[in-house]
Amino acid sequence: MPTSTYSCLVVNLDHVAANYRRLAEEAKTAECAAVLKADGYGMGAVPIALRLHQEGCRSFFVAFAHEGVALREAFVDRGLDAHIYILNGFFPGAEGTYAEFHLIPALTDLDQVDRWQAFCHMTGRKLPAALHIDTGMSRTGLPSKEYMALASNPELLDGMDLKLVLSQMAYSHDENMTFSIQQRQRFDQAIRHLPKMKASLAKSGVIFLGPEFHYDMVRPGIALHGINPINEKANPLQQTMELWGRIYQIQDVVVGQSIGYSQTFVAASARRVATIGVGYADGYPWVLGNKGQVDIAGYKAPIVGRVSMDVMTVDVTDIPEIHLEMGGWVRLMGGDISVESLAKLAGTVPYEILLRMGKRFRRVYLQS
Repeated sequence: MPTSTYSCLVVNLDHVAANYRRLAEEAKTAECAAVLKADGYGMGAVPIALRLHQEGCRSFFVAFAHEGVALREAFVDRGLDAHIYILNGFFPGAEGTYAEFHLIPALTDLDQVDRWQAFCHMTGRKLPAALHIDTGMSRTGLPSKEYMALASNPELLDGMDLKLVLSQMAYSHDENMTFSIQQRQRFDQAIRHLPKMKASLAKSGVIFLGPEFHYDMVRPGIALHGINPINEKANPLQQTMELWGRIYQIQDVVVGQSIGYSQTFVAASARRVATIGVGYADGYPWVLGNKGQVDIAGYKAPIVGRVSMDVMTVDVTDIPEIHLEMGGWVRLMGGDISVESLAKLAGTVPYEILLRMGKRFRRVYLQS
């Protein structure tokens, strides 16, 4: 562990790679892409993309152009190539950036289709694009009347290189199979009417619904980080990250003494308390004050008092003295303190827990 920091986020790239291989195995003959939105779900898009490229991944998805530019620059610097899709399409005037960095926009409405075609004609280049179909999310994507307009007027797609048609599923796994099957059927209908190109529907948990959801490409995202993609069943994936903080003060608390803001914890007996250099400014959930716990050398220490901006306090009364030292490392996430369990305790979803992990953490990447 680094010695000059209060906290550390450890990402095991070998575990990310193992999860990718497991997902690719589940996808069978379909290509396995990687979704690395929001800086790879907070874990670092560039190092993850480079590791997955070693595993044979050649298609990457991000939400915005600047995320795609960062990936492209990292690939170019190392003499690598890959398809980089931008899920949120593009704003007027951004066409040049997409062309310069070889980014593939997922066109989400007829206006984007028109503007991308016009740019292709203006530059005299047949530039790549994807079509994003709305099959039930009512959020982004071409609704049926718009993709049918493209089917009825195929000249609207002339001049561009259509790489992929995709859609987003409303459910992560099998929570509502009736609606998921409806979405798949709507996607099949769209494919029948559009020009022939590769198709992609399945995200992380949907991959495990079976080959009828796989099409030509699957798009795992959060599953790459070992978040259980199949709800209450045994997790087939490996955890990829651990969050560590350091002890920087230990003190004794007497009966009746309060700890932290608003006196939300008052000692009912003499206690020993350690202060850890991680708080809600780092992304640790404020709501876990007096609810969460940390791991010190295999012993659990409950959080006492509120989680503050920069620190939290934990009860170390029952932890052997040998494991308590200034600068000692405490595990806040990882092992049997899973992302899922923290999310459940905080009343949120694993996505938010991962994405909260702030920039103040020193990031360490492990790989063989």
